[in-house]
Amino acid sequence: MGAPPAVRSTSTSGQTVTDSDDLSGVLRQLRRTARHRVLAVLPGPGPAHALLAGLRSSDPVPDRRVEVRLLCSPCCLAHPPVRDQLRGLAAGGAVVRLSDAAPQPLVVFDQAAALLAVDGRRPALGVRLVEDPVLVRGLESLGRALWEAGRPVREDEPPVSAVEHRVLRMLGLGVTDETAARRLSMSERTFRRHVARLMSRLGTSSRFQTGAEAARRGWV
Repeated sequence: MGAPPAVRSTSTSGQTVTDSDDLSGVLRQLRRTARHRVLAVLPGPGPAHALLAGLRSSDPVPDRRVEVRLLCSPCCLAHPPVRDQLRGLAAGGAVVRLSDAAPQPLVVFDQAAALLAVDGRRPALGVRLVEDPVLVRGLESLGRALWEAGRPVREDEPPVSAVEHRVLRMLGLGVTDETAARRLSMSERTFRRHVARLMSRLGTSSRFQTGAEAARRGWV
């Protein structure tokens, strides 16, 4: 079987896909050839949107039950298009879990091929198509371990924005407002405003309670 169309060769170690339409084509082809499992690790809403769009547009082969596992960062739920994509895939049988430990975008098809972001912080660099059996098995093992350590999505899971998620993590670290604001590149006043809103939503009266309640609900 030849390499999927719409990719450009960069070296003997793999091929890189940079165009969104090309990526959708590669995802469709790999999804249709999968026989057992598709496993995706999606750390942020930007990469998740493109990858999930490709997976959703792929019609599975009739009479072939392929298990689909998705591991997402909680901030993905704060992005309406991505949240709708996740719900659509879950309605079709996909199992979604959440984790703060998702390193960078990764999709593995059985143990035959994988798509790995060249640089999770620079989506424009595209994704690398990996077909080396040893590398694919290693990526599949990593993705499976991350997925198994993730937590299920609650039915009443509220959308937490990416900023709110980072604010909650600062509360969990117990740093000062000045330190937290500096790390989040915002003013202390803005940081305190986010904290006040979170306390109101969670019905808490202290920052410690806010962090603990957010953790109990699976927000962080």
